[in-house]
Order: sequence, then C-alpha cells, then structure tokens
Amino acid sequence: MVSLIERIEELIAPTIESLGFLVVRILFLSSKRPTLQIMIEKTDGSELTVENCAEVSRSVARVLDAENPIDEEYALEISSPGADRPIVKLKDFDRFAGFKAQVHLASSIERKNKFIGILRGVEKGNILMEINDKNCILLLPFTDLVAANLIATDEMFVRLGGHVNHE
Repeated sequence: MVSLIERIEELIAPTIESLGFLVVRILFLSSKRPTLQIMIEKTDGSELTVENCAEVSRSVARVLDAENPIDEEYALEISSPGADRPIVKLKDFDRFAGFKAQVHLASSIERKNKFIGILRGVEKGNILMEINDKNCILLLPFTDLVAANLIATDEMFVRLGGHVNHE
C-alpha cells in the first residue's frame, strides 16, 4: 500500500521536475494547523529564491487541488533544504560523499544510534560513513535510517559553489 507521502510525491514530482527542481523531502505534519512541507532544490544546484518557491507552490497547489489526496484543510509550505540539508534518498548518500553529516538509526551499532562523520557513499544498500574517532568506515543500514542531514562546514559551502566570508 502506498503511503500518503509516496502518493503526493507521485502526483507532484513530475510538475516540480518540469520546472527545473527536485523534491528533497515531503512531510505532512498533523497538528492544530495541518501542514504539507515540501523541500525542493534546483536541478542545476544554483540558489533557490523566494520567487522559485512561489512558482512551485502555485503549480503544486493546482495539482493537489485537482487530485485532492489530503481529505482535510492544510497549509502548503515550499522551502529550501537549507545548509543542514536533510538526506533522505539512498542516492543522496553517494551524491554527498565527502561531506560531513549526522546519521540517526532506529537500532544501535556498537551501542550507538547517532553517528557524525564523513559520508563515503553507498555499498549494497548500506550507507558508508567514516567515523573519525574510530578511524574506520562503518556500514549503516539504509533501511534502519531515522534521519540524516549534512553538517554545514566551510568546505561544504565552497564545494557546493558558495563562498565563505569570515569578516
């Protein structure tokens, strides 16, 4: 059975991609004011603007209004993943190999379930992460992933095409 998030991504991803963006993550937060949060980034890696988010919001709203996958009123939020970008898809662990990240697993490995280190890609469905304090590379099961995100560093900004100003 397809989850609500998977259904929404199936509906909106083609529209978002046709506008030159990629879906990073989709969350539906049920609270006093239910909110559908969609994080996007430009396919060319350039900076996301408020105008870009507004354009995607209008297009996505039309698709969601027509298909009506959510049976209650909700707010729609379109945003950038930011400097501490969540890493959600297995292919992103390859894409961000060489970057510092934090990974949180559902179960423990060596009595730990949170790891900080350098991503080294993917091998047979596992996340490869170099852990500095142990001077080794761990295989972390992607199927056990609770959350992961990049950790902002000067090197990350330079490698992703930004600049660092230490004035």
